[in-house]
Amino acid sequence: MRKLKIFCVLVILFSSQSVSVAQRHFPNLDRVSEAVEGRIKKEKPEWSPKSVKPVSVDETTNTDAVKIQRWVFGRQSVKVAIVQHKSEEEAISDLRQFAVAQKSNNQVRGLGDEAYVWGLRNAIAFRKGNLTIYVSAVVVKNINPAEGINTIKEAAQAEHAEAGKLIRGFAQHAAAALASL
Repeated sequence: MRKLKIFCVLVILFSSQSVSVAQRHFPNLDRVSEAVEGRIKKEKPEWSPKSVKPVSVDETTNTDAVKIQRWVFGRQSVKVAIVQHKSEEEAISDLRQFAVAQKSNNQVRGLGDEAYVWGLRNAIAFRKGNLTIYVSAVVVKNINPAEGINTIKEAAQAEHAEAGKLIRGFAQHAAAALASL
């Protein structure tokens, strides 16, 4: 009987902790964006950041709820877009609709509350609380026999492979920044 009571208390404690963690709400998008930028600058000091002004596609889009950072190093570019939703439920719904629209059922573990990979370059969209973060990259490679790139097809394959690595790395840095807030 005593073991049952202890078990019930532990279940209640752990379930209440997971609810409070799952209900994460980030109210200050500027602070979030600065934390992500600071983390990436620390981990990738050779990369140059640039803020990109979001473009509104219709009257319902709130561009104040979007921060876009573009990171450049040589012939590589990574875009990190952070979208702040009114609620966690809205963020969940939007991310899942996005995954369906992108025909992505490839979930990624270890990034935020849920994450998906989509597209040819394995871009990543992940959610943490009421935020959705989209990370994509472009890498330009030329034919270069010294690098083992002898054809246009090999150059494209090298671009996709490198872009995938960059995307994963930048997504991990963004997720770490969010975890520290």
